[in-house]
Amino acid sequence: MFALLLCACLTAVSTATIPRTATASLDKIVSRDGGSVANCPGDPRPLTAIWTFSTGGKILGNISSTGDTVLVGSTDGYLYALSAASGSLFWKYNAGTSIQSEPLATDNAFFVYSSDGVLHRIRTDGSGEWKVSLCNEKEIDTWDYYRSSPVVWGNNLLIGCGNGKVYALNKRNGQQRWAMPTGAPIHMKGLLKGGTFYVGNFGGRLFAMDPATGKTKWTFKAIGNQYFKEGAFQQTPAIAGDVLYIGSRDYNFYAVDAKAGHGVWNFREKDSWFIATPLLHAGKVFTGTSDSHRFVAFDAANGEVIWSRPFNMRLYGEAVAVDSTIFAGCFNGHLVGMDQRTGEIRFDFETEGSRLNSKEVYGEDGHFRQDFQLYGPDNAAAEAKIMSLGAITGKPLVAGSHLVTGSADGNVYAIRLPSVIQQ
Repeated sequence: MFALLLCACLTAVSTATIPRTATASLDKIVSRDGGSVANCPGDPRPLTAIWTFSTGGKILGNISSTGDTVLVGSTDGYLYALSAASGSLFWKYNAGTSIQSEPLATDNAFFVYSSDGVLHRIRTDGSGEWKVSLCNEKEIDTWDYYRSSPVVWGNNLLIGCGNGKVYALNKRNGQQRWAMPTGAPIHMKGLLKGGTFYVGNFGGRLFAMDPATGKTKWTFKAIGNQYFKEGAFQQTPAIAGDVLYIGSRDYNFYAVDAKAGHGVWNFREKDSWFIATPLLHAGKVFTGTSDSHRFVAFDAANGEVIWSRPFNMRLYGEAVAVDSTIFAGCFNGHLVGMDQRTGEIRFDFETEGSRLNSKEVYGEDGHFRQDFQLYGPDNAAAEAKIMSLGAITGKPLVAGSHLVTGSADGNVYAIRLPSVIQQ
């Protein structure tokens, strides 16, 4: 059944090369009920886990690594340090509340931001060294899965918070160097590049800041739309050369001049957010969508759609490239490997949650069940069923000859890469 859950019939789209200030749009999309489903072309090769580690909660944010150690935050309130080779537990640290951010390893220490607005510094043996309370965090809505993560700048850490401020903290003692308000909650990890710190907020503003002072160099405002007037920026931008790439809740995907802050091109999706941090690879921009349930490869220069792969659920996590294969996780509990040239699915891994619970959401044909309503009077109940699929909402981590990914079923999976694409 996995092929049915992965693929829908390709929907033809018409795009044109986008002038600097013009907008392209998609008029035909895969519908929210899963679209028209058919077998994938070819026969995707199933991948298996070489080890699995279970936490007591959901794994929503990105995992990270240093040396042979994989760092995993869970909604059970623990930060786990695991062996990348075997999945054995080195130690776990109790943050006291949900962790939905990406852990950081630097300065012979580990840092993690918990969902109560506290930044923790942890020793290499897993014991706490200090913690600083930055703000009273809150969940924006049901689909606000992530929290901010710290970024290193010299002897400092840069991090945005739910109170709308960006903080610069001394990474050795947590003392504040500066704080700069942006006007709306920040739940993304910022991007530091070329002496500029880029960060976006739920007010639909993207800021370029001087990391030494927090002073704003420029601000870019999302267009907004009828339903999402602010056009929230939820996940980290990517950068190549002098161009930033970022998606928004206003249905637009933007390319922005990194030096001046003006638009280069934008692409408007029909009735769907762009949440995922984009992957830049081989001259293309790869990203997933929310309600249109597809994965797209854009031409980085002009925003033209090179190919589009339909799915039957959202894709919020950043993809990763291994040679010519793009791996991306989906809310349906599958991690797939796609040919970067065509989008053809070559490889598939299914989480335990998907194997156990897919029939609660999907029929045998891969469509949503008739009694399942994705958006309706009880969004929380629908979302709980989706999470039970083992939704993969973070970025897969390349660790030698395997990929490591977290899942909303609470498991960390190490997946052996086929020998033909091992790095």
